[in-house]
Amino acid sequence: MKIVWCGILILFSFLMHSYAAASEGRVALLPFENISGQANIAVVVMPKIRKALEGKGYSLLAEDDVERVLYENRIRKTSGISIKNARIFREKLGVEYIVVGGFHLSAVVKDNPQFGLSAKIVSSDDAFILWAESAGATGDDFTRTLGFGTIKSMETLIARVVDSLFRSLPHAGHEFNGKHQVLSLPRGIFRHLYKTSVVDYFKKDELKGGPPLRVAVMPFENLTERAGSAKIVTNVFVTELFKAGIYDVVELGEADEKVIEGNIWVYGGVNYEGIKKLGKELKVDAIIIGSVETYNEGLKSETTLPEVELYARMLSAREGEDGSIIWTCHSFKRGKDTQIVLEFGIVKSMVPLVANAIKEMVGTL
Repeated sequence: MKIVWCGILILFSFLMHSYAAASEGRVALLPFENISGQANIAVVVMPKIRKALEGKGYSLLAEDDVERVLYENRIRKTSGISIKNARIFREKLGVEYIVVGGFHLSAVVKDNPQFGLSAKIVSSDDAFILWAESAGATGDDFTRTLGFGTIKSMETLIARVVDSLFRSLPHAGHEFNGKHQVLSLPRGIFRHLYKTSVVDYFKKDELKGGPPLRVAVMPFENLTERAGSAKIVTNVFVTELFKAGIYDVVELGEADEKVIEGNIWVYGGVNYEGIKKLGKELKVDAIIIGSVETYNEGLKSETTLPEVELYARMLSAREGEDGSIIWTCHSFKRGKDTQIVLEFGIVKSMVPLVANAIKEMVGTL
């Protein structure tokens, strides 16, 4: 009898080890949310994203398996993911990681293609952000001396941008390192030629409970004509805040779910009861709310250079601090602000411009 039980235990141990080995490094690549302005861009981009992840050694589940879980569990939002939905993928498909993201720009202006996107990799156990990045470019960004190197093909540009996006992603089996250096104003002899995008900011130095450790970013409010601009800015804000390594940042999908479940209005401000509820449900010390005041991708203007204006506030979610303001920041940034001479230093693509503006804002925290 003992021999039988020993055999069962050995078999069970073997099966569990095999399952763990099989799930290690397995990835569910969710369809990216399309806010780019071009309807069928996913057909071109998703295979390139898949190829980039496989090139890093990750084992991706079949698209049909992912789509089946999305359909059966009525998971519609795929630019982020909640803890509950992440665990569904873990239980049903045995994945370790989930890739979420969005397409933020796809357009051709005067034979100059433009493309931008962002992506995150989260743990299937707790939707903890492990890696995040955004990237974007125009065909003109690759122009060299005498006009050589300019990219005219959208598909070629997409391939280059996707490669750039995943450049910082560690290979499968290597540890994720979420901390990245916050990009401040360029240093060196050219620094005086740059104009800071941060118009003004306030930061409360004295806090009863010390500085916040865990922070959630709420959906930004869109005050512009560009549909989807607030979603883009919110995604990039989460990405840049995570990369700064200052706080433990809540995955956007989890924050969205708690906002909806709690019926909390986050646009224009949050009342104290809403802040307390979010603090308790998300287990955060503070929340960030904000608005997109200007979002010009340069697609319709004569200069074709982008510009963005953002406003953000951090509010305490700790008991006894009454939702007090910890930090506020206003930023207005144009693609030509970083021009050094001629075309050098100009940011021509919207997603990098938004990322740079947010990096500077985060740098004031």
